Amino acid sequence: MQNHTWAGAALAILSLSPVLAVANDHSNSCRSLSPLAPAVAARPEPAWSTALLEALTASDARAARLAAALRQLPAGQENDALAARARVILAGLLVADGRIEEARAELRRVPLDSEAALDAGLLMAESLALDDNLASAADWNLRVLRRWPDEPAAAAALVQRAAALGEQNPGVALAMLAEARTTAAAAAAALEKLEVRLDREAWFDQWLAEGRDPTMESDVGAVFYRTLASERFRASRATAQLSAQPALCARMRAAQLMTLQEDVERAAHEAQAAIGVLLARKSARQAAFEQRRERFVAEGGRDIELGRDVNRLRNDLLRDEADIRALQSIVESLPAARLRLAARAAQLDRVATTLNSAARTEVIAALRATLAERRDTLRNIAGSASLRAGELLDPRYRLTD
Repeated sequence: MQNHTWAGAALAILSLSPVLAVANDHSNSCRSLSPLAPAVAARPEPAWSTALLEALTASDARAARLAAALRQLPAGQENDALAARARVILAGLLVADGRIEEARAELRRVPLDSEAALDAGLLMAESLALDDNLASAADWNLRVLRRWPDEPAAAAALVQRAAALGEQNPGVALAMLAEARTTAAAAAAALEKLEVRLDREAWFDQWLAEGRDPTMESDVGAVFYRTLASERFRASRATAQLSAQPALCARMRAAQLMTLQEDVERAAHEAQAAIGVLLARKSARQAAFEQRRERFVAEGGRDIELGRDVNRLRNDLLRDEADIRALQSIVESLPAARLRLAARAAQLDRVATTLNSAARTEVIAALRATLAERRDTLRNIAGSASLRAGELLDPRYRLTD
């Protein structure tokens, strides 16, 4: 009979031994807790991405190199963020070179949901204005503002466009200025509300701790989500995620340690079951051994085959006893391991709470400063729109650019 009845339980326990060392590891790093986790090598940048980066940093023939690099884009990469930004830069170079139609062709290929879409829309409006098509340029500025109502650059561009259109069509210009003023003022008020209620929203701590975007469940969450979508707000987002990272790592390790406690518990149950199986088998073998030994002695030890059978059973019994002692020893050590894991998990949870509190304070201060600056800019734009409207209504108060 093969002596592997308890192999599954033993392997389950022994596989935990390198993992249990984590209970005595007092670092809060985010490295994997699994001893079997494969090493992940950094993937090299694809050739098309490298070509784009080289073209973007080129000091000569930049437009030609960007165009060539964009032609190398493989299928499915048209919406890549780097490619979208490269198209906007290329379009700007083409506009500066007087190649307006080529520039517009590039701008039309920028995805609307990319971070570069705002600049693409503003540049499209500017290209139309360069062709003296102010009505179409104004239409583009209106579309940009309505898509990005919280973006100061969109409102400021519409104010400037209305001022340029004022002498040709003052009625349309006044309507544009009114929309710019109303939109900028509303966005400023929304940001002020966000600044006050930022740390009171249910989603804020989830965003801070887990790096997730807030949901659209509240009006403040909607403003925050739109503000985060702005490329110009990425510095605050990066600050938040960087500050929260140590707390997130500690929380992750605590959760993983709790999972390891469950693994230890499961291994203990499997080992106890295996011990029961071994004890039953040992009892059956003991009875068979006693029976064969009595026969062997009664026959005067002349049956060589029976003698071999008695010796084999004696050796099997010795192995069973050794296996049972080994499993019992491991099982006896598991409660202490569980306690160490639980204590370390609790410690990491306390560390995460402390770190999260410090990160929260730091991030709220940084976000509020950014929001206040953005809010003031929008208020200034709303004021500028009112002044421009006053100029159109009464030329005596016209400002000089």
